[in-house]
Amino acid sequence: MINKSNRRTLLLLSVTPVLLLIELLLGLYAYRNIRETNIIEHRNTQLDTYLRNTSRFVSYAESAQRGYLLTGQERYRDSFYSASAALLRNETYYDTLSIDIARDSIAALQGLAERRMKRLQIAIDLYDHQQKDSALAIVSAATGGMMMDSLRAASAKLRADLSSEIQQYKYRGNYLFTLVFVLIVMLIFFNAILAWYTQRKLTSYTQNLEQAVHSLSKANERMAQYTKMSYHELKTPLRNIAGFAQLLQKKYQEKPGHAEDIDFLSYIIEGVKQMEATIKDLRAKYLDD
Repeated sequence: MINKSNRRTLLLLSVTPVLLLIELLLGLYAYRNIRETNIIEHRNTQLDTYLRNTSRFVSYAESAQRGYLLTGQERYRDSFYSASAALLRNETYYDTLSIDIARDSIAALQGLAERRMKRLQIAIDLYDHQQKDSALAIVSAATGGMMMDSLRAASAKLRADLSSEIQQYKYRGNYLFTLVFVLIVMLIFFNAILAWYTQRKLTSYTQNLEQAVHSLSKANERMAQYTKMSYHELKTPLRNIAGFAQLLQKKYQEKPGHAEDIDFLSYIIEGVKQMEATIKDLRAKYLDD
């Protein structure tokens, strides 16, 4: 059965792998978040380029149209068609982007840009057909300015949404890295506690082992002293027994009729010799070593 001290040790030992596992999972999630952030940032950069170019080319076309209507110079008319061609190339660039970039708000912005360019083109066509007043009336109409303002506002809102989306991913990434850092600090803290607790337990075990070794050493010394004393204490009475038995044996041998007593004394003398031999062997085997 696991005692309380061992349960505490197992608990401390289990903290480190658990923290490492959590840190690994968070690290993988943070890595995934970084990849997604990079992908979204790249995608949104492409989309932001498209949005900026759309607003810029429509503005260029509007400026060129006004210049042409006010001055009649062909260079403004050429600038308008150059801006229109650039806007078409920008739409082609948008078509090459991944399908996940497409949004309903982008379709609405494209519709605004298309209607604005058609309105600009109508004014130029009227001017080319000697209907300058009608062309200028279209230019001065409030709907044109409102349409351009709506186009700029829609583009700015889309770019703001893209920026907010990227910031959310970056905020989540920073939060994950903060958690990983906190887990690293906790891991260092628990490892320090584990090292301190292990050192304390090791010191306690070492002290107990030293006490046990000291107790065994004392016991061995007492056993050696007891063996030496026993050896000498046993040999003295054995010598006496053997000596008196020999004297009795010699006495009975001088008198007839004591054959049985002589045999008994022989058994006693032989037993004493065997006991002395046994004591000698035990001393040689255990005490002398």
